[in-house]
Amino acid sequence: MSNKEIQGLSSEDAWCWLFGVEEYEKLAPRCRPPRVLDIDREIQGLIARQNRKTAKIRLNMDRSTIANMLFLIDDDDLDPFFAGRHLLWRSLVAANRVLAVSETAQKQTMRIEELTAAADALQRKIETIDKLDIVSLFDNPYNLDGSTFEADDFTQRMMFAEIHNRELKPLLSELHYRLGNLRRDGQAEIARLTPSSNRGDIWRQTLVEGIGYTWRLMTGSNPARGGPFEDFAEAAYRSVGGTDSVERQIRTVLDNVAKRPEYDQFDRDSFRSVANDDGYVPVTEHRDGHRVVQRSAAWAPYYFDPYLDNPDFEPFGEDAEAVQAARRRRAQSRTE
Repeated sequence: MSNKEIQGLSSEDAWCWLFGVEEYEKLAPRCRPPRVLDIDREIQGLIARQNRKTAKIRLNMDRSTIANMLFLIDDDDLDPFFAGRHLLWRSLVAANRVLAVSETAQKQTMRIEELTAAADALQRKIETIDKLDIVSLFDNPYNLDGSTFEADDFTQRMMFAEIHNRELKPLLSELHYRLGNLRRDGQAEIARLTPSSNRGDIWRQTLVEGIGYTWRLMTGSNPARGGPFEDFAEAAYRSVGGTDSVERQIRTVLDNVAKRPEYDQFDRDSFRSVANDDGYVPVTEHRDGHRVVQRSAAWAPYYFDPYLDNPDFEPFGEDAEAVQAARRRRAQSRTE
């Protein structure tokens, strides 16, 4: 597939393509995906390092967090290759979504540019009209052949000129002012919508950031420049059709994430905290606008879901056992 085709994949099509299956979510999490990708070699390497006492980087999955993402009751039924593939899929879907949003913003930018250009042209025309003395332009007692107009007709025309001048001048001034505001706000919106990176970098940076979260969930270590993480990121990028290096994007992403608050860095998916009396942690707004569950001082991407419709929601407190029991009953009824 071409890069454009990959970047245009829906979440379902991307899942089938990455896992090498024909139906969406028809592969059990305990099974290794049939399609072999470059990222599998990196995961195999992490598994091999588990038996090395001196290995600082090894497979150390946050099984409970990944299981919650997959709506699993028992995290023992989680194959590391499936987990890595699922997290890569989430990264690809996020990158495609961000790219689609940026393309929409680009189209809006073009339309706003047309608007500001029209406003600028209108302002120039208004300035031209404002410089004209309307009354003197209509003060013409003689015709082109030298004959005079009737007194009443001339008086009536001068009255109309006075009315135009009196009513139009304030409107022109106000319209000029409003168009100036519109033009200024349009230019500010163009600057806001214009990304600091080009189209390809937006997609690659979002993908690399998702790979960073994957690395943290798979190893328990934060991404770092060079070394195992860079090898992992390059393999993941090749797994989704990439051919060039993402070393520059890795540096950019690591710098950007390091500037964020502590609750919004690569370990944000793994936070835990004690719930309130009602068994749920408070709901807050995540940086991307989604309603998420706030875990103590940390924000994690889990959605508030008292009706059990969202597999990313994790219950806490006294109600947790009841919620888990309800989930088990629902899962059992689905398999029967």
